[in-house]
Amino acid sequence: MPIDCQGNNLVFLLGMPRSGTTLLSVLLDRHPRVMAPPEPWLLLALDSLGQIPPRHPAGAPLIGEGFAQFLTGIDRDALTRSLAVDLYNQKLAQQGADLFVDKTPRYHMLGDRLESLFPNARQIVLLRNPFSILASFKSSWDFDILNDRPAGRRLALYTDLAVGLRRLAEQATTPHPRRLVMRYEDLVRDTAGQMARLFEFLDLDAPVSAPDAPLEAPAAYRASALGDQKILSTKRVHADSLDVWRTTLTREEKQAGLALWGADLLHRLGYGETLAQAQADGAQPPPEELAALQAQDFAADEATRLRDCLRTSRMTPGVDELLVALDTAYAEPRTVHDQAVAIADLRERLADALREAAQRLQLLHEADLAAQDLRNDKKAVLAELGKAQVAFSDLAATRAELNATRAETQAEIKRLREGHERLKGENAFLSDRLQAEMAHGEDLEADVAYLKGEVERLRRFITELQGGRLLGRYMRLRGIKAPFSPET
Repeated sequence: MPIDCQGNNLVFLLGMPRSGTTLLSVLLDRHPRVMAPPEPWLLLALDSLGQIPPRHPAGAPLIGEGFAQFLTGIDRDALTRSLAVDLYNQKLAQQGADLFVDKTPRYHMLGDRLESLFPNARQIVLLRNPFSILASFKSSWDFDILNDRPAGRRLALYTDLAVGLRRLAEQATTPHPRRLVMRYEDLVRDTAGQMARLFEFLDLDAPVSAPDAPLEAPAAYRASALGDQKILSTKRVHADSLDVWRTTLTREEKQAGLALWGADLLHRLGYGETLAQAQADGAQPPPEELAALQAQDFAADEATRLRDCLRTSRMTPGVDELLVALDTAYAEPRTVHDQAVAIADLRERLADALREAAQRLQLLHEADLAAQDLRNDKKAVLAELGKAQVAFSDLAATRAELNATRAETQAEIKRLREGHERLKGENAFLSDRLQAEMAHGEDLEADVAYLKGEVERLRRFITELQGGRLLGRYMRLRGIKAPFSPET
């Protein structure tokens, strides 16, 4: 059956980046009824519909305002839902599956909108030790928790650690009939048991291939740059990396993570034992009120950092009012506890603003990449122009050679024409000579005919002489007395 607007046959795989969601999606994709492609990012893209990077040449404010006015009277959630359902079902039809697993990191930025958009969709929440996630950030992306934030870098990764983990903890600890919570550590230690539990939750029969069979990433993962690319070289499910964080992270980095999360968050996520390990390594958690304040301070600090961007884009209504409220909350002299309570009242509004701001920054980043591509294209065009100029010079030289050759050819043609005229004259002269010779030949023929007649007359004369009728007369006239023969 296809996915409907309530979200039946749709599954959201929720987790942090570097938390094992790629591994779990590959294991799910083995089932013939399941399609689990690498990171669709669909709902975050649709949630940003009409929100244009500020430097768009068509004019971002005009596009945003025009699109907002056009949507007046239209249910935006219904529009998002309709587009998503159509795209999900087209993908299912391509693979011949009937259960779509949307595994997209940072769906925590959508908050409760997932459930409001698709109330019947099932959710899989995959947890992992936060220290392991931080260590993977460091080893995979060279993330520096001690220095990146003060320099304003890695906003999305800091948002994951400061906001995403707390949102994931809320989802994991809030009972829900269509939600299953799993731990990465359990998945790699007992793959068969955890996958059987998962297939039961999804109302699926166990697939033909065993969960612990050798791994082979689907073709979609080999053709995509999204998802954990290490899955392409992973041949089996293993638990080798569970404790790597203890040697990958320094004591200061563990301390920075604890300062961001606090002991309470680790306990809510079910990782109290890692807190004890971090403490054994020299890291100490801050007071819980301070940890909450630091998380809120991070969000406020990043929201303030985005003020100019948001004002330029004009895409987050009320952000200035929100920032003023935050500044007021921090400025008033209060106890740490009262200050945390005051800031908690603004938490949801701030999370929404931060989510939208992060999306705008992502669009800006993409615009920067596009601008860089244009600069690279410009360099390439200039290089090609240089080549074209060289080619043009070569062409000019070739043209000069052709012009010289043309002049020589024209001179040769003139010479040949003059020779042709001479030949025509000689031909006319020869023709006249031929005519004359032919006429002379006719005269010769007449002379030959005359001579032939004379010869014939002479032969007759000789014959007559031989006959003796004239011979005697001739001999008498000549006075010849000796005998005479015709040969004489």
